[in-house]
Amino acid sequence: SIALQPLFQSSSWAEKLTHFWQVCQDGSADYHLYFLVIIIQCYISYPLLRLLPFSARNLALLGGFTFCLFALRWSISLFGWFEPIAAYIPNSNHYIFWLAYFLLGIWLAKAPNWFAGCVQRLPSSTWGRIWAISAFLAVSEFYFAALKIGSAEAVGHYGRPTVVLLTIAFLL
Repeated sequence: SIALQPLFQSSSWAEKLTHFWQVCQDGSADYHLYFLVIIIQCYISYPLLRLLPFSARNLALLGGFTFCLFALRWSISLFGWFEPIAAYIPNSNHYIFWLAYFLLGIWLAKAPNWFAGCVQRLPSSTWGRIWAISAFLAVSEFYFAALKIGSAEAVGHYGRPTVVLLTIAFLL
């Protein structure tokens, strides 16, 4: 995909390498193919992520960090807050936003009984209500962003804090 772009073909070797490096960082080659780079990055980091032990404390730290990261990116995109650090926080197509989901998948494989025990503590109707509330919040947040700045895409379809809640509710 990268090599077939006319702009890439007419570039110098230095520009090609710079463009390729940028694409490898954030998947900006083709809008709809951003996730391929993220998947490759996750699998490259897999040997290191396997070393992180699962515990309830580590899960809480991962969840808190992920939610705060999404909320920070959302606050910057939607309200223009935290201007001094805005340049240092990547957009939602970046690997750092997806790493937590990948690590959660590794931990689900490492401790399936722990997660199953958590899920079984609540009846399925309660999980259905949790999912419905999360879905309502996610859709409301999406439309709030669309009304506030004219397009929710600038904030990101999936780079919002409620998407984290909705995803976790759906997985559980």
